Amino acid sequence: MWRSLHRWIAILATAYLLNMFVTGALLGWDEFSLHLRGQGPPEPGAPPPVAAPIPAAAPLQSLTETYYCKALEEVPDAPLTVFRLSMSEGHLKATSEFGGLYPGALSFNTATGATEAGPPAPATPRAKVGYHQWLKRLHRGDFIGSFYGRYLSIIAGCCFLYLTISGVVMYLQLYSARSRAGKRGYFW
Repeated sequence: MWRSLHRWIAILATAYLLNMFVTGALLGWDEFSLHLRGQGPPEPGAPPPVAAPIPAAAPLQSLTETYYCKALEEVPDAPLTVFRLSMSEGHLKATSEFGGLYPGALSFNTATGATEAGPPAPATPRAKVGYHQWLKRLHRGDFIGSFYGRYLSIIAGCCFLYLTISGVVMYLQLYSARSRAGKRGYFW
C-alpha cells in the first residue's frame, strides 16, 4: 500500500514541483543577473543611505494629502503600495510605489510640483519587470487565483510530507527485510 500510494502522489505532485523548480530557478537567475549589473538590493550589512531630516516647518499633512491624491490620479489602475516623503537635493520629494503585475514608481518635486519620474508605462508581458512579476505569480500558483494558489501550495506541502514519511517507512521495511535475509548495508 505504501508503495502504490507513494507512486500516485509522486506522479501528481511532480507537476507542481516542476513548476516550482523551473519558476524558482528562473526567478533566482533573474535576480542574480540584476545583482551582476548592480541593480539588485544592497548587500546584507551595507550601511543605509543617510537621510536628511525633514524641516520642522514643512506642512506634512497637506503635502501628503496633495501628492497621495495626485499619484492616485496619475496611475489609477495600479495599487499604491508605498507612499513616502523624503528630502532630496534640498527639497521634499513625494514618492509613490505601485504594485501589481507591472510595478513602478512616481516621484514629485514638492517645491515645483513637477513629476520627476513618469508613471509606469503600460508594459507587455515581454517587458523585464512584467516578466519578473509574471514569474512570481506563476511560482505562487496565482494562475488558478491567489486564494486557490495558496491552498494548492498547502496541499503540495502535505503531499511532500507524505512522500517523505512514506519513503522512510518503505526504506525501513526494505532494510528490515534485507537484514533478516543476512544482507547488510544501508544502501543497495
